[in-house]
Amino acid sequence: MQTEAAAYKRIVLKLSGEALQAAGARENISPQVVLAIAERI
Repeated sequence: MQTEAAAYKRIVLKLSGEALQAAGARENISPQVVLAIAERI
């Protein structure tokens, strides 16, 4: 079975700083949030 070549070699996933913060936190980047996002990807 042959598979088609991917349309793109690389993609860019742009995340805002707010997406990397813990809920209600004032910290810039939460390691736990980054880990959770990385696991989903």
